[in-house]
Amino acid sequence: MHNPVSKVLFFGLLLLVGLMACQSQESTENEMINQERTPSGELLSRLFEQRLATDTLFSQALWDTAFAECRYVADTYAEYQLWDSVFRVNREVFGKAFKQDFTASLPFLESSLDLYNQLPDTLQARIYELIGYIHYVGTNYAHSAKAYKRCMELWEPYYLSRSLRNAYNMLGNNYTYLGDYNGAIRVYEAALAKMKDIGDARAMEAYHDNISGSYMALKKFAKAEEHIRQALALNPEAKSKYQYRLAENYKDAGDFDRAIEAALNSLDIRPATAEEDQRPLTSYYELLAEAHLYRGDVAEAIRYSKLGLQTALEEYPDRPREHAKARVYLAEAQIEAGQNTAALANLQAALSEFIPTFQPAGINDLPKPEQLNRETWLMICLKFKAKVYEQLYEQTGQKQYLQLASRHYALSLDHVNDIRKWYTASESKTYWGKYAIPYIEGAAAGQLQLRELDQDQDQSRLDSAFQWVQTSNAYLLRERVLEDQVLLLAGVAPDSVTLLRAQRAEVIAVKEALQTDLTEAVRDSLLQARQEQSDAFELLQSQLKRQYPDYARMRAEIPIRSISEVQEQLNDGELLLKYFVGEKNILAFALQPQEVQAYSIPLNDSLLNNIDVYRRSLSDLDDIRESRESAEKAFLESGRWLYQKLVAPALNSASAIEKISIIPDGLLGYLVFDCLLLEPADSWLDYEAFLIGKYNINYYYAVGLTEPGMAVQNNGGFVGFGIEYSDELLEDLQVSAKDSVQNDSIHPALRGKKFGPLNFADDEVYSIQKRLGGDVYINEQATKKQFLDISSQHQFIHIAAHGFLDENPNTDEAYLIFHPEQNDDQYLLGLSELYQQELSADLVVLSACQTGIGSLREGEGIMSIARAFQVAGSRSVVGSHWNLTDQATYKIMDLFYQNLVMGQTKSEALRLAKLEYLSNDRLSSPAYRIPAYWAATLVIGDDTPLLINKKTNYLWWLGGIGLILVLGFGMRRWLV
Repeated sequence: MHNPVSKVLFFGLLLLVGLMACQSQESTENEMINQERTPSGELLSRLFEQRLATDTLFSQALWDTAFAECRYVADTYAEYQLWDSVFRVNREVFGKAFKQDFTASLPFLESSLDLYNQLPDTLQARIYELIGYIHYVGTNYAHSAKAYKRCMELWEPYYLSRSLRNAYNMLGNNYTYLGDYNGAIRVYEAALAKMKDIGDARAMEAYHDNISGSYMALKKFAKAEEHIRQALALNPEAKSKYQYRLAENYKDAGDFDRAIEAALNSLDIRPATAEEDQRPLTSYYELLAEAHLYRGDVAEAIRYSKLGLQTALEEYPDRPREHAKARVYLAEAQIEAGQNTAALANLQAALSEFIPTFQPAGINDLPKPEQLNRETWLMICLKFKAKVYEQLYEQTGQKQYLQLASRHYALSLDHVNDIRKWYTASESKTYWGKYAIPYIEGAAAGQLQLRELDQDQDQSRLDSAFQWVQTSNAYLLRERVLEDQVLLLAGVAPDSVTLLRAQRAEVIAVKEALQTDLTEAVRDSLLQARQEQSDAFELLQSQLKRQYPDYARMRAEIPIRSISEVQEQLNDGELLLKYFVGEKNILAFALQPQEVQAYSIPLNDSLLNNIDVYRRSLSDLDDIRESRESAEKAFLESGRWLYQKLVAPALNSASAIEKISIIPDGLLGYLVFDCLLLEPADSWLDYEAFLIGKYNINYYYAVGLTEPGMAVQNNGGFVGFGIEYSDELLEDLQVSAKDSVQNDSIHPALRGKKFGPLNFADDEVYSIQKRLGGDVYINEQATKKQFLDISSQHQFIHIAAHGFLDENPNTDEAYLIFHPEQNDDQYLLGLSELYQQELSADLVVLSACQTGIGSLREGEGIMSIARAFQVAGSRSVVGSHWNLTDQATYKIMDLFYQNLVMGQTKSEALRLAKLEYLSNDRLSSPAYRIPAYWAATLVIGDDTPLLINKKTNYLWWLGGIGLILVLGFGMRRWLV
């Protein structure tokens, strides 16, 4: 047996004998069961005849009768435990229903699972597979994913099961369609590990290919290419296929030359005869057309697009959708070439092919909203038609083309927003929010332009534009913030609300555990637990929607406010500035109680450059240290320029304005408007020239969050957390490696990078406690666990600590650093955990670095710690836009709370605190009055004064009066 070949043959023979023995044993067991429970031949004959009779019933579409007959047959088989026959009936019902109305078989399959609890795992798995497929074809991907997950669990012991591999693949596909690309990658990687164990190279190749597609969707093109090449290494015969996949990846990454080269290489070696996974010629021509178009070679793009259309008609004679896609590719190239008439003809033909019920009488006709289906190419088709009309308007000046463009954009935008509701994963909702931006811009800008052309004072067009731009930001935030209000208004039972919050807490607990240093096995187990907890939470929400129709209705719609509704919420002297950042322009809406105006700012290099210069001159302490004069000059010039573009047009009104509420969007979310210059200034110490020198300034994440929320049912008072961070603690935390800024005299004791001691953090928290009472947790007491345990019980929360952004550009994470407990390394509180908290605080003050900024998700907003606290339920948050200095922050925060206790609004209290700091020589010197020291903190959210329990204040007053009386009496006796 020393010969390797002999060894392989020997062990192969042993395996074969073992499998035959297992199969023989299973057959014997089945025979024993069937002998014990075998129906008579007469009964079997009658059942067989009834099954045949159902064919006629199904063909006549007598669904209810056919299902009843099949149920009787299946029940009888189940009584005798003839499980294979039970499944055959289920499969036949599925197949016959699928030809006419496949969803009709769904209740039959689900009831089988309910009735036959003795059904063997493998047959249950097959039924779940059919259920999953029904939901998948019906685009109900969340339910499909649940069915395939159950199918996988039942198939798990059977490594060689083809159905198990299919279940993995379909579950990953469902996550992909839900927009959860990271979830899809996890599923495919789990499947890949199993296929490695059994050495299934073909399955491994397929999963590598699937993973590459998910990474492409996440725009991680290097990772995508890595998996494409691994798939190719497993199957060198598929070189043509994977050269094409590389071409797709290069095109999406913007490397058009390599995309064209890879596509042509793939085409050269493409097999002449059709193979199972051979790429259609149409796809090659469409990819080449796109790559040439984006490279600027319009003539070649048109040539390949025409080849693509011609080939699509030949390759897909009975698939009009493929013809329509090919027409859209051709139309896009024709638009770039200025061939507008030909482009319109192709696009209108494509619409008719995408929507069979749409039979236009003319080239300008639009389908009705109810005719739109879930075909995402419809939006692209409508957008390109709108683009043609825009070009025709620019060429002719005829208003009708602008009207047509606006109508097409509006219809496509409605379609985008409707599609967003179908998805459950936040990644997908965010993707569609970003995807909608050009549609919003086209629809809103068109209405504003038409209003200007007509010199129309009617507010309807302005209102339409204003409502469209509201869909562009903070969709997920608004959805979550409204959740608690909706639960109460919909009358959901308190027990159900408690259960919902408990399940959310379970999700948090698992996510928290994943932050620790774990073995691979434990981590895999926790990842599975996290998915199970998330599924349970989603299932409970679905049940509540069914049980409480008002909850489903109110939660399904994110409120969009009209101009008049917003104006009703504004106080006299208040100006609301709502911005929308498009692809070409920034649209601004300026609302006052009795006035409204809109204006546009070109989104060009000058604007982008001034935003960058302004931000750096405010916050980059290294830059300030190296060249203070240069930084000051840059600040004064950029601050004045940005004021004139972004704010000045809104202040041309005759109305007196005292307060400005700002809803930024996109990259404007990184701006601190407070320091924009109302007038030219000679120095950045001349704060009276700044916007904050004249106005209270407050910030919101979205319209709809500007109105007063429901009353907070929380009498927990104040709680503060302050951490000084001793040198020993910082060494234990091992955070010094994150340092990117040297700590010197110009920026002492930053509350972020560099992570040094915060000597005033405890003083800050104690000073607030003196004003508000309440509880404080200092140093060792200020742990993450303590915060999570008690934060929901308090009305005012203050955290003086270190904060930082994750340096990984592929994550949205930002953190607060709490004090670790003994033998505990869970001290980082990040966004993902905060999103799951249930707070009812009036105010959260984050006296830490970089809590108001983070990564930008276009269409949603900036993912910051401050935003996460609003998601968790805080009505207002004070966050920071850059690194805070310890002593200056302590002084400003002390003054801020002093003003709050005196009844000032939150924005007014912070403004007055900053102005006092700047004007009082006892608080600051000119060296520490540059904006970098004091301007980083902003009030975000509800701006009403704090509802502070006045009993404490009355006691102080009574004590003070008593003291005066005692002193007065003593003085009188002494004088006498």
